[in-house]
Amino acid sequence: MTRLRTMMLSHCFCIRKNLNKADLPSATIKLLLAIALLVLSTAFCGAAVRNTKPASVRSLKLSPGDTVRIIDGVYEMVTVRLCGRGTLADPIVMMPQTPGGVVFSEGSRVYLDGSYLVVEGFRFEKQQEGYNFFSMTDTTSHCRISECIFDGSACEFAPKGKWGNFVQLRGSYQEVSHCAFLDKKTIGAMLAVNIQDGQAVHHVIRNNFFTRPNTLMSSKGVQINGQESIRVGSSTFSMKDAGCTVADNWFLHCDGEVEIISSKSCFNVYERNLFEESRGTLTLRHGNDCIVRGNWFIGKHKNGSGGVRIIGERHRVEDNYMRELRGYGAHSPVSVIRGFENPKLSDYYQVTDVVIKGNWLVDCDFGMQIAIVGHPENVLMPEGLRIEGNTIICHRKNQIAVEVYDMPALDIKWTNNVIWGGTINGVELKRARKEPSVPDFSAQMQKVRDNAGPSYWKPQFDN
Repeated sequence: MTRLRTMMLSHCFCIRKNLNKADLPSATIKLLLAIALLVLSTAFCGAAVRNTKPASVRSLKLSPGDTVRIIDGVYEMVTVRLCGRGTLADPIVMMPQTPGGVVFSEGSRVYLDGSYLVVEGFRFEKQQEGYNFFSMTDTTSHCRISECIFDGSACEFAPKGKWGNFVQLRGSYQEVSHCAFLDKKTIGAMLAVNIQDGQAVHHVIRNNFFTRPNTLMSSKGVQINGQESIRVGSSTFSMKDAGCTVADNWFLHCDGEVEIISSKSCFNVYERNLFEESRGTLTLRHGNDCIVRGNWFIGKHKNGSGGVRIIGERHRVEDNYMRELRGYGAHSPVSVIRGFENPKLSDYYQVTDVVIKGNWLVDCDFGMQIAIVGHPENVLMPEGLRIEGNTIICHRKNQIAVEVYDMPALDIKWTNNVIWGGTINGVELKRARKEPSVPDFSAQMQKVRDNAGPSYWKPQFDN
């Protein structure tokens, strides 16, 4: 404290000396000195840095700009409650002493309550069945989770276990960025967004890495539902506006189920995400008015690799690149599903006024499949469907560029599409005489890979 006082007095002395040289009135000098002293006091005596163990975090009285450093180590069966209200300029930050130096394991979890809270640099392992690694209250807002690793590789497979997500986002205006979500072996999404009635959440999920290479099967050999990488919303509140942005994420070997991303709310944007060698699709399952734009789906000939599955109203699927996808039906590059009559919120709504525009489908076994029947009650055909300016290139004779079911009953406007090679079923469309040149997206895709996940960690690949 003595040293701090000495530093402040020294700075004030220098300021006064310079002010005297300016030949200003004494009253003005005193006023300026008072302001300088206030500024310097804030600079030197502002935010506190506290080193502590996880169990002590809840009892801390935190102010804007404070930093809580958790002492490095492995912590089992602890619940960390970070409570407080920071500001945009001065958030409250919780971090380990060194990035990745704190491991929360064996049932440990973190819970947020407040606003402008930042949690970064932690590792989570050995999730307890039926619990989330990370959650928050419904009134929590403007918080950020960054540079964290959520790892399920050490867990046992639990196909009959209780549901639990790695991260459960509640409240509004949260951000999850530069995190890694690895190998979940229990039922539940790796990252789930909860939406409450009347609450648009506006979360941002960006620059993360996801991998879920294992699929949990029932005793009858059927894929179990609830193995998404990301779920945004739920059927109960699917007609509510969420306004979430999911961008610049890398999905590699995400094979949990057909819905890699399950969109179950309205007005979400999914853009510039990279899906590689993943057995599933970005599924617009419930809700309306979503945008799927500028994503890359690279199958590398993997069975079940797909693109975008469309259900609902007024979606836009545009400027996506799909290559070497081998999925069929609900797993196809672009699939449009028939709707139910008088659907419940958990059913399939009719596809209405959807735009599919400017997409590239290259060397895919099944390009666009329109009016797919996945259930006996899927009877309502798409209406007001616009398919414009897409390019479909097939390299093998047995590949199907476009397949439309029950053409006479369909309301589709086809405009300026380019189709080269393959088979067209159920509709008469012009073919290109020459194979189009394909844009090179390698630099954009590499940028997503380079920026996905924590800065102190990179995915390891088997040779």
